[in-house]
Amino acid sequence: MFNDHFTIYYDGNCFLCRTSMKLVAMTDIVKRIKLVPFQDITHPINNLSLQQFNFEVHMVDSRDKYFSGFEVIRKLTTILIPFMPLAPLMWIPGVDKIGYRIYRFIANNRNKLCWKHC
Repeated sequence: MFNDHFTIYYDGNCFLCRTSMKLVAMTDIVKRIKLVPFQDITHPINNLSLQQFNFEVHMVDSRDKYFSGFEVIRKLTTILIPFMPLAPLMWIPGVDKIGYRIYRFIANNRNKLCWKHC
């Protein structure tokens, strides 16, 4: 579990996404996360198209377990030490339904929510 490493694929052209990944990098104290803009992908991952990577963030662990969207946010609370106090809250029944909706709203409206172009 603590030996796992993770790769996060995000939109490198999106200001909100880049800023979020900077926060991830700063809080990744034990350096277990590799950040990759999906624009740098050279081979298919999990049979996903580039458009699917543009739709939401994706993460793969060292055992090839796959996460996307809100699942990534939830998993990060178990990986990033500063966010670990939030992890139990992410597993309260019903939080996932709300989390998926909030994540989808932000992802769908990131161009409107950013003061810089996403």
